[in-house]
Amino acid sequence: MQLFGEDVYMHQFKINGKLAFDGDVWQWHQDYGTWKNDDLMPEARAMNVAIFLDEVNEFNGPLMLIPGSHRRGVLDARARYVDDQLSLWTIDHDTIAKLVERGGIVAPKGAPGSMILFHSCLVHASTSNLSP
Repeated sequence: MQLFGEDVYMHQFKINGKLAFDGDVWQWHQDYGTWKNDDLMPEARAMNVAIFLDEVNEFNGPLMLIPGSHRRGVLDARARYVDDQLSLWTIDHDTIAKLVERGGIVAPKGAPGSMILFHSCLVHASTSNLSP
């Protein structure tokens, strides 16, 4: 509230568990794309707060971010379904390739309790956890 000068609220929360050897993969997306299309959030005035519950490293499926991609605003995305359930609004490969060419990819790492904050339009993904 001090940062924004107005009331804030938590829209949703979840724990992204990554099982050893084959934890979940999340395709390239913007969280706001889902919130806009599925939750009817009117504006991209939201941010993500991620708190690491375990150590995050390059082997256990870290979050990957495309720096600066949030400045492009809300990108076109298509609904992706898993087992007939809407899973995510994903961004096409050509768009991702252009964004990566401009901004690269970073994967924040850290100890349990580390925290990262990022805009809801920042394009991100994660690979599976291949570690034991």
